[in-house]
Amino acid sequence: MPVRSGVLDRRYVFEYDLGQWTFGTTQVLRERQSGALKACKTVPKAIVKGQADTLSRLQKLQKLSHPHICSVTDVQEDQNNYFIISDAYIGGDVGDWMDRLDDSQWWLVEQTVATYIGQVVAALAYCHSQQVYHRDLRPSSILLTSKMPDATILVSDFGLAEIFDPNHTFTQTNPTPYVAPELRSESGRVAGGAPDVWSVGAIAYALLIGHPPNDEGSGFDLSPSRLFRGAPDRDAWAGRSASSRSFVRRLLRPAGDRPTAARVLQHPWLKGVVLPRTPSGSAPESSQELRQKMVCYMAAVLLVPAEVPSADFSSLRTAFVQADHDYDGLTQRSTALELLLNMAGTEASSSSPGKADVDEALELVDVRGTGILDLCALACAAVLARLLRTMAREPLPLPQSPSARRSARAGELRQRAVERFFEVYGDDHSRSAISASSLSERLRTQTGHGMEAYAGVSYDEVLSVFPDEGSIDRRTLASELATGSGRGTPLCCWCDPVTHEVDPESCWEPTLSMDGLDSFLRGAWLSCGIGAQPRRRSGSKKLEPDCVPPHQCFGDVGI
Repeated sequence: MPVRSGVLDRRYVFEYDLGQWTFGTTQVLRERQSGALKACKTVPKAIVKGQADTLSRLQKLQKLSHPHICSVTDVQEDQNNYFIISDAYIGGDVGDWMDRLDDSQWWLVEQTVATYIGQVVAALAYCHSQQVYHRDLRPSSILLTSKMPDATILVSDFGLAEIFDPNHTFTQTNPTPYVAPELRSESGRVAGGAPDVWSVGAIAYALLIGHPPNDEGSGFDLSPSRLFRGAPDRDAWAGRSASSRSFVRRLLRPAGDRPTAARVLQHPWLKGVVLPRTPSGSAPESSQELRQKMVCYMAAVLLVPAEVPSADFSSLRTAFVQADHDYDGLTQRSTALELLLNMAGTEASSSSPGKADVDEALELVDVRGTGILDLCALACAAVLARLLRTMAREPLPLPQSPSARRSARAGELRQRAVERFFEVYGDDHSRSAISASSLSERLRTQTGHGMEAYAGVSYDEVLSVFPDEGSIDRRTLASELATGSGRGTPLCCWCDPVTHEVDPESCWEPTLSMDGLDSFLRGAWLSCGIGAQPRRRSGSKKLEPDCVPPHQCFGDVGI
């Protein structure tokens, strides 16, 4: 039964009951002032006796803000209950979707799974950077903003398990196959975001082959040696890519061996994912805008050796390392903004022109839209921010969509970056062309060596996209940088941004290949995400003749 309270009735009108959740009941309310639908989770105070700071801890969760988090919008209490209120979405949750698929003969296209998982991981990375952990991540806590194919993923319930189940009593009493082994064990040591990373691996496992890892029976034998050993699962995994299997294996390792959520986003299986900009269902970035961003990013990679003094690069690297508290070689965009503003001696006020330039530059170098940046991206942003300061901010003609305005601005910077490239590196006479061999020599500065040693850049690989013979002119530069898939940089799918290990076999296709970008945008946002062929069930012994072959597991997505 839904809980009625005078505290709620002052601001909300009851709509309907949704039933039970882990710590109580859930109902849908309508806000009196705005008319907006809200989801209200009720938690009896009896389960948190002795915790005097519960209300203040819940209110702190309202400060979490991220495109892929279902934010807490209000917290109320009465004598007997706490009420946690957030926006309600008509798309349901991934758990409902999985139940419907389980009753059918259809499977999820792998690109769709990767796109959804990428959004979940981006939300985790942000919350973990705020020292907030989920601890109860499951398909039902992953919401869909609509029932349309382009629905965005939002993760709900961040921080609630830590408040209402600090000793993991509920988890150990009623475990799900998505809960990390260390949370199930009374003696297990739980630290940081490792349990959430395991849960993502288990959810990816279920979305890819139809059931969570080893969910048969009650034993929950989740040791890495058993996860992929059974014949039915091995048969089902044969229809998925090697990269997806690598992704799941890495996340289902013992706690101390799991990557951070930010590092998870760098796995080749997710490097082809461009995350939606907002949860509101607005149009994603166009292929033109992504091309502009790619050229800006790659042009900046080439400009860094000449434009960033070695002392400045060294200072940036030192500050980056000091800010990297979990030692994964990555940082949130908000932290990157602070580092660059400090390096430039710019005020951090929202009205500061310098801050606007740095913020815009960081958005451009975040080509995939993850909100996670490495040292290479910060160095590139420093160059682009300097170029933006030289550009007039003329008002764009209206009306224009946000995507059109962003694309126009990125186009202006792309043109300025190409111009600056030839001002710096162009032949003395024409300033409009340079040979690849000459450019290679010009890149061998102390900063250039630092980019290769510490920022995951290989300038030989970057230049490999250009013809060995002849000159690089403006058209060749822009074209090859746009279609080079970030080769030679951490953006490339087969380069690990921290270890810089290269594994071209682990990738789906070259990351963000512009030749296939239009297909990607159609596949990720304008298709139902469900394969047009029957999926292979876990118990089948061979690939059905009409099942999607392994090499076509992404449809016609060419990333």
